[in-house]
Amino acid sequence: MCGIFAAANLSDGATGLSEPRARAAVATLNHRGPDGDGVYWSPSVVLGHTRLAIIDLDHGVQPMLDPDSGLRITFNGEIFNHRELRRSLEALGHRFQTNSDTEVILKAYAEWREELVVRLRGMFAFVIYDERRGEVFAARDRFGIKPLYHASQGKTHFFASEMAALFATGQVAAEPDAARYDEFLVFGYAAGAATLFKTVTSLEAAHWLLLSRDGVRTARYWYPFAEETAGADVSEANLADELEELICDAVDAWSLADVSVGALMSGGVDSPLVAAIANRRLPDFQTYSLSFERDRDIDETPLIRQLVRELGLRNTLLSLSDDDMLQTLQTLSAHFDEPVLDPNNLVLMELCAEIRKQTDLKVVLCGEGADEVFGGYGRHRVLSEDPKYLGSPRDMALGLGHVAIPRLEMIAANGEFAMPERIEAIAALRSSDPVNRTLEYDQLTFLSTRLHSQDRIGMYYGLEIRTPLLDHALVEFANRLPGRFKVSPEWSKYLLRVVASRYITGDVAWNRKKIGLSIPYSRLFESGALKRLFEERVLKGELSRIYDRAGLAQLLGEHRPSQGGADHSNTLWRLLALASWIDQPVPARAV
Repeated sequence: MCGIFAAANLSDGATGLSEPRARAAVATLNHRGPDGDGVYWSPSVVLGHTRLAIIDLDHGVQPMLDPDSGLRITFNGEIFNHRELRRSLEALGHRFQTNSDTEVILKAYAEWREELVVRLRGMFAFVIYDERRGEVFAARDRFGIKPLYHASQGKTHFFASEMAALFATGQVAAEPDAARYDEFLVFGYAAGAATLFKTVTSLEAAHWLLLSRDGVRTARYWYPFAEETAGADVSEANLADELEELICDAVDAWSLADVSVGALMSGGVDSPLVAAIANRRLPDFQTYSLSFERDRDIDETPLIRQLVRELGLRNTLLSLSDDDMLQTLQTLSAHFDEPVLDPNNLVLMELCAEIRKQTDLKVVLCGEGADEVFGGYGRHRVLSEDPKYLGSPRDMALGLGHVAIPRLEMIAANGEFAMPERIEAIAALRSSDPVNRTLEYDQLTFLSTRLHSQDRIGMYYGLEIRTPLLDHALVEFANRLPGRFKVSPEWSKYLLRVVASRYITGDVAWNRKKIGLSIPYSRLFESGALKRLFEERVLKGELSRIYDRAGLAQLLGEHRPSQGGADHSNTLWRLLALASWIDQPVPARAV
């Protein structure tokens, strides 16, 4: 929806930010909100906002002031139950001047303080300044769909949707944390609140932060799993009925907008189910897909065309060449504040770029999150069936990433790096069901970083990507189910497939092959553009002075999957992503 920025010094009363400098920081977020911008500036508190207008197009300008309470807000996201909350607040005596969900948050905070977050349905990150109490309150949605970064310099605290805005203040140093590089090479991201910069943390999903003259206090307000699973004595048909109802309700709610809504669609189960339900309800609904006709092993074009015919969809099918992927990688590396987690982000970026070129869409639905909720990855089966992983916190944290440890040794990296955030998450797991333990861990760690990547790419093009399958009521229901309804002896995402088969053809709903929005990066590292880029950026760049160059070359040389050799593509990608990030000149970092 938007880009947000805030700075506050409640102790000395001076952030050190001039108004021009504050506006320059906000300007780094213009791509997130091309429909308008605003800044509230005072010596002690600054709030900035760039707007992508989706709800109450003529009003809802931010930063917004509630004259009754004196509260000010900068908000990114959408609150899908804002009308219901408005009615409750009106019954309590509150009066509204707009139809925006932003004003609802202000009134709700005035009424319920930090307890408002548990009443919100949707995706959000916001900062509220309470001048009368001398406090700043920040919060992030349950899964971290919308980002919120935090940094401090002296007694001044900074918040922003993207790190570039923090660096543009001139007060936050862009100092990479090289101690986390090895962790990135294994997992593709830093866990918990950590980032790959020493000076910046992320407010974690499902957390709020209260800044006052007494200091900073944070708290988790929601946890995805209950202590015990339920549904063991309920029939499969009844469970499927309840799940279907929750999915339909989520798609309805998450389609709320005063503009047209479309969807991203692969040939899998998740996004076609969302698209099938939305197509029955939304006018002018369109879907967007990608083909790889050169790479038949990952090309879903036949399934997509079958879905389009059977569901009566208006679909745009795009094709992505090797040269396109190379150019997209350059753009993506320049835009991301951290290394690009997933090569498949290139696919998402190309889709978003084409949507922006061809349409005026601002909102698209997708099926993201279904794998982490319903057990869609192969590792969910492997980890849940092997006592080794369930019995050792370190082994469970590494998961199938343990294959990267010998590769780290090859390049003289530290394979015994500490991972306290991951071990802490595992120690706090509530599930006893083996499948649910793996899903709970994914929802607490891996999922948030995938959502962060999705947000960065969509908002680069002023496009809001919504994830209805992460509606919290739907997820709470799924998380209470025994693991066998997700990873059965024969199927991944079993109960979701049962529901999907009511809407889409069985050829798709019960297709065993998992592809999704993927690129042929294994091939491209063996004999294509990514191999050439690896030789240029990794073997000749700064990274070859951090890790052993001979080992890096050996790792690339061993990658020969088409000839029966090793497949090192995951580690090769992360090395390339890290090298591209280290070498990438980003102006905001140099401020």
